[in-house]
Amino acid sequence: MIEMAKRKLLFLSIIFTCMIPAFSDTRNDSTKWEIGLKWGRNVSSMRTPNDYVEIYGLDFKYGYDLGIFLQYSPKKIFGLSLELLFTTKGYESLVYVSDNKKYDMVAIRNYIELPLIAKIQAPFPCRYNPYIFFGIGPALNVTAKNRYKSAFFYLNGNDKIFDSFTINLHDDSTYEVSRGTYINYTFKDFHRWFDLPFVFGLGHVISFSKLAIVINTRFSLSLLGFNRLSSSMKKELNSKRIIYTELDEKYIHISVLAGLAYKF
Repeated sequence: MIEMAKRKLLFLSIIFTCMIPAFSDTRNDSTKWEIGLKWGRNVSSMRTPNDYVEIYGLDFKYGYDLGIFLQYSPKKIFGLSLELLFTTKGYESLVYVSDNKKYDMVAIRNYIELPLIAKIQAPFPCRYNPYIFFGIGPALNVTAKNRYKSAFFYLNGNDKIFDSFTINLHDDSTYEVSRGTYINYTFKDFHRWFDLPFVFGLGHVISFSKLAIVINTRFSLSLLGFNRLSSSMKKELNSKRIIYTELDEKYIHISVLAGLAYKF
């Protein structure tokens, strides 16, 4: 029994000894600030259902992310990062089918984002450390276009494109539509130019004396819909007794990023 107790005590002491460096700040230097670049590829789509998506389907749009970040890490296991990113979002969809004709649309939504990210890093006493992160921040839409292409389609699956055009949703031009009465509008009456995406993910950092290589997988969910009706437009529609539906266009965005940071 005594021998068994000694073995258990030895085993626990080894475990405790191994855990001490894990839960202490084992930083090899006094560097707590990092500045760096990150870039990568992404896929995005709309995550909120609507009538035409349910009828015709929805597909992912491929794009890229590019930006800079500034990180402060008071402890090895925790850091705060402020990022400035240019990111491309959107989706692809078949929006209309008639006889042997179809209309495809690519929604192009590009944003400049400024998220504040909290990072929790595994406290391993080595230069290879996994981490998780989450954060939130404002996003400003800088490009909003709907690119359409119409085509004949055949039973053998071969498509022949015969027309294509692009609508710029940042256009300030005034349009007129008749639904028993006339309504003047601009695209700004139907869209919101800012978002508040929630981001989270996991990654891996490889640290050197003055440099660090960062690789992460990032998920982003829009909290505000891109489409919305302005109060003046709602008032006009209601006054003319026109029935309308607001399309809640929110995005899911998944990216794989690599970055290089300088410690100072």
